[in-house]
Amino acid sequence: TNAGLIGAAAVFAYEHRLTTKAHIYCLTPQPFTIAAINVGASGMRAAIVDIHEQGPSYKIHSQKHIPGKQPNEKAIWDSIQRAFEKVLSDSKKKFSDLKGFSVTSSGPIDKIDKQILTPPNVNWAYVLIKEKMFRMINKPKDMDIPLYLERDAIAITMAEQYFSYGRDLKDFAAIYLGTGIGAGFVFNGEIFYGSHDHAGEFGHGIIDVNSPRTCHCKNDKRGCLECFASGLALIDYCVDEIKERGVASILTARVDNLYYNDILEAARQNDDLALSAFKEMGKSMGVGLSNLINYLDLEKVIISGPLARGSQFYIDEARAVAAEHIMITSAAEEWCKNNIVITKLDNNEIEIAGAVAAFITQHRNNRE
Repeated sequence: TNAGLIGAAAVFAYEHRLTTKAHIYCLTPQPFTIAAINVGASGMRAAIVDIHEQGPSYKIHSQKHIPGKQPNEKAIWDSIQRAFEKVLSDSKKKFSDLKGFSVTSSGPIDKIDKQILTPPNVNWAYVLIKEKMFRMINKPKDMDIPLYLERDAIAITMAEQYFSYGRDLKDFAAIYLGTGIGAGFVFNGEIFYGSHDHAGEFGHGIIDVNSPRTCHCKNDKRGCLECFASGLALIDYCVDEIKERGVASILTARVDNLYYNDILEAARQNDDLALSAFKEMGKSMGVGLSNLINYLDLEKVIISGPLARGSQFYIDEARAVAAEHIMITSAAEEWCKNNIVITKLDNNEIEIAGAVAAFITQHRNNRE
């Protein structure tokens, strides 16, 4: 009988907490130099970065991108070592100048033990990243330096929150489009991890229960968004059209070793097949986004990641399809045009910005 009174008291306590809570960004007034590393299926990036939490802001001293598919763990470590040595040299910094490392990878991960578990599109598993990396780069044993690990989609969401559209928003989603599809969510100004730290598997939402398409995640999922709108889905679409239907395309010569960057470049050359692949991707993305918007009542959806670089080929289609299905009863097209957006972050800095934001967040939390 007291449920209503209890509920009213809970509302007061909740809202009062919100009005008195504030983020504290200040870590150091001086530049805080870190190595930022992103490991993904589309290659890897490394950078030496100065960060200022008052703002916050960052400055990249040097950056190295090693693109392409990573065939095995040895190749990944070789890429990391080469990139790290290059950016450290180019930045004119010494190892002793570094105050920390920030590593981002597709999930799942274990942040406590600094372990990358079983990422679906990167060919390594159960990697104790801190132990192996510090051994690889010959970190002095007496040098105390933190290494933080975060999922790439979550890190990108933090970057949106600190440096881009998300700075003034309480409730938004950041969609990370690359080889696969990830997402991060901010609810009431806070990153949402879920009860088992698995929230954000946006790509595994089913959009066609009858589809024969199988996801590349190794779990034999069928009909999920990744089957239709990921980088791997783009490749599958083009390969099928060329090999099974004989569609003419400038991609034909590369059909047995096709990569989504090839499709993006073909679209820039107005190749009909590449443009068609992106249009189909946009339609499916629109369905997925409409579900997300309807479920969560978001202020904005921000798209980033490698395939954000080709957004001009699919974003209008995605917005149009989403507008057909979202529950906003008036001005749905206008809402989608204004609130399904492409990141403002520099295309060549997106992953590094995510690693920087993840470092700021975890280092701040460790000091509080």
